[in-house]
Order: sequence, then structure tokens, then C-alpha cells
Amino acid sequence: MTRSRLVPFVALFLLTSSDAGVAAAVLSPSLEQRLAVSAPEDAHPVLLFFREDVDLTNFHEGRAGAPDLILALQHTASRVQGRTLRFLTVQEKAADVKSFWINNSISLRATRRLIEELATFDEIEKIDFDEPVGFPEPVVTADKTHATEWNIPMIGADQVWNTLGLDGTGIVVGSMDTGVDLTHPALSGKWRGGADSWIDLVNGLPDPYDDHGHGTHTIGTMVGGDGPGSFAFDIGVCYGAQFISAKVLDETNSFSDASIVIAGAQWMLDPDGDPLTDDFPHVINNSWYFFSAIYTGFHSTVQAWIAAGIIPVFCLGNEGPNASTTRPPGSYNNSIGVGATDASDVITSFSSRGPTPGGSFFPPDRRKPDLSAPGDLVLSSVPGGAYQYWSGTSMASPHVAGTVALMLQAHPGLTFSEVLSILCQTSVDRGTAGYDHDYGYGRLDALAAVTAARVDVPVAAPPAALMLSAAPNPFQSRVRFAFSVPSAGRSLLELFDLRGRRVRVLAGRAAGGSISWDGRDEGGRSVPSGIYLARLTSGDKSRTERVLRLQ
Repeated sequence: MTRSRLVPFVALFLLTSSDAGVAAAVLSPSLEQRLAVSAPEDAHPVLLFFREDVDLTNFHEGRAGAPDLILALQHTASRVQGRTLRFLTVQEKAADVKSFWINNSISLRATRRLIEELATFDEIEKIDFDEPVGFPEPVVTADKTHATEWNIPMIGADQVWNTLGLDGTGIVVGSMDTGVDLTHPALSGKWRGGADSWIDLVNGLPDPYDDHGHGTHTIGTMVGGDGPGSFAFDIGVCYGAQFISAKVLDETNSFSDASIVIAGAQWMLDPDGDPLTDDFPHVINNSWYFFSAIYTGFHSTVQAWIAAGIIPVFCLGNEGPNASTTRPPGSYNNSIGVGATDASDVITSFSSRGPTPGGSFFPPDRRKPDLSAPGDLVLSSVPGGAYQYWSGTSMASPHVAGTVALMLQAHPGLTFSEVLSILCQTSVDRGTAGYDHDYGYGRLDALAAVTAARVDVPVAAPPAALMLSAAPNPFQSRVRFAFSVPSAGRSLLELFDLRGRRVRVLAGRAAGGSISWDGRDEGGRSVPSGIYLARLTSGDKSRTERVLRLQ
């Protein structure tokens, strides 16, 4: 497979802090607590986050602009981290030093004295504890000897295969998990293969393996089986897709931390180490989470994925049923956070509930989960060729990741915000009418989501064609529409809620232009957060629509 191409290097776009009067680096509360109860000579795993970073908002091309994005990230990290790395090379008490360009950070083990000295470096903004990562051991039911799956028809994935003819072909899904058993019959031929399709960040082994089973199970839910073919176990939502895998969790789920998943995320963005090759996945399933509900150190890493055109999907945690039990990164405002439902289409007791913590890294309205998916007694592959029923939000998120792969096959140009809007708008409302902190916007409906993705494909046409775009989306206080219409007659831009009620009319010009909406209805009242439909109608009655999310 040849993926290389020549891309000219472009100017770097940077956000810089003032060089004068910069405050000392902030120690996170988690790190301060550990330092307070430890001996001075104890070494602590920490992450150094630097003040200067690449302005990701300057990258709008998705996969096409990824080479420039990666080069900008690498250049900035190399320049900004230089003094700190030189300093650490001569420090006897600094160990396991690793540099990351995806979020401009350095991980190491350091004593209290070294941490205090590093905090005086102007270029370092924050020093954080290298937070643990994992997942509670899933509930495992005995091996399955024949296939009777409830989860695939529940979300309508089989109807996507049979009625729309889509199976994920041409899409690459990523897995950051415990690895994968490539010998499993359900996964035969699904691994992309090659040096850019596997990395072991736990044991450093060169060939794929899974010493736990969690990764094999979640990958099976994405790509296992052959759908309507002759294979007995049709466990995968996007069985025609390929996958790549980063092992970031060990055999007992007792060893992983932020620096390991950052390393895995960086590899996912540039698997072969050549920024000019298009070899990263389209969507990444992350069936893991940070145990600290307020950890924000992975947020910029997720944002780099999005800037490159990668869709991030995360399980939301198994800390339910109490409120405010969401876990990051699924609870971040730049991720798709997924809860778990059972075969009766009811939210499971273990599924983490919203609202999220407050702060700029979480949704302004603290809404999570975004949606839910089958996660209780889900049948999938496990090492050794067997099949087992496992339960957890870890089992729910690969259903969403697989659906995203189907959506991207239907409409390759979908952005993160468009994918999230479609998933939420088309989900099956469960629990309290409208949004709630148990199910989110509802339970995943793959058929409806993929159908909506196909309908929403923008058609390449001359400037006079009927076209409508909205940015930013999701938005908070204001969204701007850009539109063009046929020359005959005037255009009409209308806004509707999910019940089909018209909330606002915005009149446009005959040839198009731009106009903004401030989130208010005809009476000047602020409308509630949620999903809205923008409909542009021209004088000849042709129309196009866009899905919006008001946060």
C-alpha cells in the first residue's frame, strides 16, 4: 500500500505567551497532594506541559492538511522543549524522560526538589501527576457456541449492510487497548498489516498479541465477522473496515498512565514516523478512561486528532448509577462520550452519568453522555478463537466507532462536529423526553445515522448552486451561515427544533451571502441547548439542510 505524497511545508501558526513576567509553573492539585505525603527523595511520575503551542484552529483541511499540522507540532515541540531537555540530561535524579510533540509535553520521574526547580522554568506552564489509566474488569459470561446477537440489529447495523450496501470498506479504525489476537477467525484479514499498524507501548514486542482479551473483544465489535456472508459470528458493526492497534494497557490492567496513552495517541497520528504519508486511522475507539474525573491533560491531544480529521470515540466510564460520575476523556467537550444500554434498551446500572465537571475543558452545559449504545452482555471475540459476553461502557463505544466508520464510508468528508451532530440527532430517545444525563441524546441508531450522513453529502457545483454551511458547529452564543442560491427568487433560511417546530426565520439575499443566528427565537428568547435543523430554501423551492448543536 503506497500512501506517500509530496506536500509543501507551510508557515507555522503559534500561540505564544509573553516572554516577560511569566508566572512559575502551576503544580496540579493531584501532584501537590502526593508531594505533601512523600519523602523528599521519592521519585514521582510527572508530565511537564509547555506554555507555547500550535494554534490548531488554523488547520481546516482535515486529512489533507495533516502533514502540515504534524510538522508544525513537531517543530514547535523541538524548539520549545530544547532548554528543558538539555537540563534534564544532566540531572541524575531525572529518569525515564520522554518528549511528546502531539501536545508539547515531557514525561519523566522526578524528585520533589527537581519538580520545584522545573517549576521556575518560564516555558513550563503546568506540572501534572502522570495520572493512571484503565478500565474496571468487565463482567464476563461463559463462552458462546453459536451466534444470536441482539446488539447488531438493535442499532440497525445489519440494515446498513443489507439496504445501504455499506460495510466500512476503505475506512481504517484505530484501537488503543490491550492489543489484539490476529489468529481469531472473526478478525481474519482485518488487520491492515505492516510496521505502521501495530505498536506495543507496554512490553515493546514487535508482533500483535493480546494478553488480556479486552482489545480483541472491542476490535471484534467494530470489524468482526462478514455481515451477511457465510461466517457464523457477525459481531462487527463495520466488518469491511481494516484496523490498526496500539497496546497501551497490560494483561492485568494494572499498568498504564497518561504518558503511555499520549504516546499511543501520537503514534496513531503518525504511525510510520513520516508526516507526509496518509496512514493514520479515520476513527479511533478508546475503551479506557482516567480514574480522576477532573483530569484535563489529554484534552489537547484529542484536539490534535480532530484537527487532522480523526474522529475520537471514548467510553464514558463504569462508575454509575450515581450522577456526576463521568470520566475523561469521554467527558471532554471535544470527544464523543458513550454510555451503555442493555438488551431491553435500558441504561445499565454501571454506566456513568452526567453532568460533567465544570471548566473550559468540559461541555459548557456539562452534558454527557452524548449518546449510549449496547454495552451489557455484548458478544464478541476473545483470544484463542472463542466468543464471550462482556459488559461495560468499553463494549458500548466500539458500536459508535463502527457506526462512524460506516458514516465516513457514506460521506468521507464529514468533520467531527458533523459526525457528533448526526449521531445525537438520529439517536433513539430513551428515558426522559429529550436530553438526559443517563442516555444522553439517546441510544445509537446506526441506520438513521448513516442514512443522514448520505443525505447530507455536499454536492460539488458552481458557486450559484444551492449551498449552506455553518460555523462554528457546535456553537455556544452565535453561529454564522454561509450560503449560495440560484439567481431566481429570494432565499429563506429557517431554524427548527427536533420536534419540527420553527424557532426562527432568517431572510437572505437572492445570490446568497452570510448571516448569523444568536440562538434566540422570534420572540427574542434564548432557545435551550440541543440539536437544531437549519433549512435553506431558494426561490425555485429547492432546499438544503444542516444539523446544528447549540451548547
